[in-house]
Amino acid sequence: MSELYIQVVIEGLLWGAIYALVAVGLSLIWGVMGILNLAHGDFLMLGMFGAYWLAILTGIDPLIGLLIVTPAMFILGLGIYKSLITRIVKAPRLTALLATFGMGIFLRNLAHFLWRADYRMLGDTLVGDRVITV
Repeated sequence: MSELYIQVVIEGLLWGAIYALVAVGLSLIWGVMGILNLAHGDFLMLGMFGAYWLAILTGIDPLIGLLIVTPAMFILGLGIYKSLITRIVKAPRLTALLATFGMGIFLRNLAHFLWRADYRMLGDTLVGDRVITV
């Protein structure tokens, strides 16, 4: 029974780390540009789906795939910044809010169209098939 508690604690810490990264990103965007990016979580979703499909289609380790997905998401973010965000930085805040909200809806529907709305999981790559007894 103690193995279950350890697994729950580790999973909670990992989810907490993901939420902390999202919060730091939102805070950074708000602090630097003064824009509340409502599509921030949708970029996280695209990055996660990208890492998943890279691992499934090529068979590489998801942690190695992170080295490929991160620059790809940077390029996507830079493209969206150059095409959309630069136009709304000086606009009223409601305009920026609605633009990022619309971008989030677009990204969510694009992901639903491409991948469908079902759960996907990868195996544990850090420990493999070994059983760890604590």
